[in-house]
Amino acid sequence: MVKPSPNRSLLLAGLIMLVLLAQAGTGLFALWRADREHSQARLTLTGLTDVLDGARDAEVAFKVQVQEWKNMLLRGHDPALRTRHETAFRAESGRVTEALRRAGPDGGVLLANHTAVNAAYDAALAGADLSAMEGARATDAQVRGVDRALQQALEQLAHRLEAQYRAANDEAAEAAIRSYLDLRNTLYVSAAIGILAVLGLLVPLLRR
Repeated sequence: MVKPSPNRSLLLAGLIMLVLLAQAGTGLFALWRADREHSQARLTLTGLTDVLDGARDAEVAFKVQVQEWKNMLLRGHDPALRTRHETAFRAESGRVTEALRRAGPDGGVLLANHTAVNAAYDAALAGADLSAMEGARATDAQVRGVDRALQQALEQLAHRLEAQYRAANDEAAEAAIRSYLDLRNTLYVSAAIGILAVLGLLVPLLRR
């Protein structure tokens, strides 16, 4: 067997190093791509979570707002209780507004509906005489059913966003599995090519 020259040995070592660097680069690129896809999926789910939370908060706050309206009518003959429940009513109205602003484009549409409902409540309350039961009944009659359409729309929005979130979460899980399989296969193929390339460089030298 002919002993390889120092120059040939250095050239072989350099070629093997290039093969190993190429293999490492392929693995790092595959990892970077998988991490990027995972980060994008996480951002998408985070955005959907924020919108969904806004819709849920708006739904709950509006139910409480309507309940405070009923409490005001029931206990409005007492000025102190009327003030307390009216303050709570307006606080919950503010919570609905803030939550709808976080509920995405559909929340913006419902925000206009909520403004209209509040205008109806304010108009009925402006001339309300809650000192007697007859006055409370008359005030309630002015806004009877005004909250129903908005309440249904808020429930539908929350359900629709929940379905979107579940679909996006399922898609992210499936994408993560595909990404893992692609990464594994890429590393397997890269390793096989690296081994074959090194053997291809070494075998002719060993035969000399």
